[in-house]
Amino acid sequence: MMTMTVAAPQTSTTTWNIDPAHSVAEFKVKHMMISNVKGQFSKLSGTLSLDESGHHRQHWSTDCGSLEKTQLSWDFRTTMCQKWAS
Repeated sequence: MMTMTVAAPQTSTTTWNIDPAHSVAEFKVKHMMISNVKGQFSKLSGTLSLDESGHHRQHWSTDCGSLEKTQLSWDFRTTMCQKWAS
């Protein structure tokens, strides 16, 4: 009886770190089917890995305290304009 063992080929994996100084996670949410509210998380960290066969894996996290609305709501703009005008 003859047995044969075949090992899975080893693939090389390259991993990149997300540069927090040059990265943001942006989003857009539809509000009341009329307008969109846009925002971003400015504090982002994570990695992206790619192996020779083209498979990729990503992992990222963000600090919820870094949430910034990039589009001001109408009420906020009106209130601030009134304060600046007085």
